[in-house]
Amino acid sequence: MEGRLGPQTVVLDHTSGFEGLLFVDDDLLGEGVGDTPDSYAYDGNRVRKWNVTTTNYGKSWAAGDIVSCMIDLDEGTITFCLNGQSLGTAFTDIKMGPGVAYFPAISLSFKES
Repeated sequence: MEGRLGPQTVVLDHTSGFEGLLFVDDDLLGEGVGDTPDSYAYDGNRVRKWNVTTTNYGKSWAAGDIVSCMIDLDEGTITFCLNGQSLGTAFTDIKMGPGVAYFPAISLSFKES
């Protein structure tokens, strides 16, 4: 598997309750964004990235901001952008190979749509 995919873009219409933007494989099964080994999230509300564990990453987002995520299958990396500006590489050494597929997704807090 090789190539690059992106940008996947989300325009934020609110900031509270929005928990993340990610690429995820099919193992999520009811877990939250970034809670499983092969799901990856950026949370601009808490200014963190998630992949089972969490660390500081990126910048705070606001209503009207444009969030993009890009996956580089040549380098095995995931990068997020805020309003067209790269926030830097968020994840390296992502799982790749036959049978691996990633899908853009979001998760929301309770009662958010």
